[in-house]
Amino acid sequence: MKVHRVQILLGNLLYFLVFSVFVSIDQVTKSSAMLQNLPTFTYNQGISFGVFSNLSYAILSSLIICTALIGYFFWRKAVAHAWQSHPYLVLLFAAGAVSNMVDRVVYGGVRDWLPVPGLGVYNNLADWYICIAVVVLIILELKKDTV
Repeated sequence: MKVHRVQILLGNLLYFLVFSVFVSIDQVTKSSAMLQNLPTFTYNQGISFGVFSNLSYAILSSLIICTALIGYFFWRKAVAHAWQSHPYLVLLFAAGAVSNMVDRVVYGGVRDWLPVPGLGVYNNLADWYICIAVVVLIILELKKDTV
């Protein structure tokens, strides 16, 4: 019984470590871009790709909270399933979301600095974490349904 508890504790510790590493990498790269005053560095006060950046903070906050609550109810089972089958993809997604939320709280907007080729907009590693996790999860789920 004690061995099983130790394994669970070590597994959770590993998940926390992976999560922390991804958040730290994103925060360090954003800070580096900010300190170097890169020409591509910008604060995104909107949502993805600067959408809704002209809304007031109160309206934007309300929109984010409502979207999060709706998303929670719709995705609760999907995330539980994904966590069981692909925990590291869920961690990657969560690390991106948390890192961007830290920026929003601390800086009043997300620090973007990576140009998105062909779109004329900027994002950050956290945005890529989220996109990669979602795309890979969708691909894996579609493959599972066809097999």
